[in-house]
Amino acid sequence: MQTTDLFSITVSINHLSDVVQQIQEIAKEAGNVDWLKDYGMPIGTLLLSAGIAYFSAISGYKWQDKFQVNKLKVDTVNKTIMTFQNMQGTLLSLKSNYASSLPADPLQRACAMPKLIYSYNPVALNYEHLIQVIMSTDENLYQNPWLHIASYISMQDQFNQLNKIIEARNEVDFQVKDALATKYGRKNFTFLEVLQGVDPIAMQKYIELTEVIINMIDNMIVSSNDFLNNFPHLAKQLMGKNLSKHYKMISVYKNISDAAKELQKRTIPLNVTLTAQLLNIPESDVQEKLCDQSYTIQTRDISTH
Repeated sequence: MQTTDLFSITVSINHLSDVVQQIQEIAKEAGNVDWLKDYGMPIGTLLLSAGIAYFSAISGYKWQDKFQVNKLKVDTVNKTIMTFQNMQGTLLSLKSNYASSLPADPLQRACAMPKLIYSYNPVALNYEHLIQVIMSTDENLYQNPWLHIASYISMQDQFNQLNKIIEARNEVDFQVKDALATKYGRKNFTFLEVLQGVDPIAMQKYIELTEVIINMIDNMIVSSNDFLNNFPHLAKQLMGKNLSKHYKMISVYKNISDAAKELQKRTIPLNVTLTAQLLNIPESDVQEKLCDQSYTIQTRDISTH
């Protein structure tokens, strides 16, 4: 049986006495506490600071998010405009190789167009970002073709397809001229010699590919010119008050080159009747296959309707 530890009991009683005395003193002081001053105001200040910090953070996040979205839109507008400028420059450069020497005769046109030496990268527009710019609920703008993503898809597909057509035409051009040079032993040929010296199938490919290139380049020059003259102003309307004074967006397009303006005009039209006779196909087929301008994208003047 354990004996009782009197010393431990004495120490415990003393500690208990001290605790009771501290509790009594706290109770006395509590009667003199100013709850509003000592507790209410500090807690209220803390809550107010927390509230201000919270709403400031929310406001800052929204402002940053809006800035980033608007910056993305401005970047998209600028990049798209510069892409169309590069496209137009490439098209005008290609057209400058033959524009001044093309008659209406289909065979003479094919022979007059040289092998096209070119180098350009395929166009890759960012449709996802572009949609964020051109989406609009303004019914007055709905008829504008540059508010519809289909216009951009059409332009990109045509421009990238042109590369393959030029490659095919260059191959046929080499084959035709090489065959004629081998047969006649010279580089210059008469109209009759070309007719007699070129295989009918190769002749048809030669003329068709030449006319497809001429028509496509003309159509895309008209479309790109329409875009550059109308889209910068349209983009400015769409952005409205969200434009930053410090982050600039292209707002106008100017082309002061007389040579460029001359090249923007359509090429001398193809003689459809003569082409139909030469290829032995109906004139309607010639018109549809080689002279189709329905792919041209142009902004309609709403004020005239």
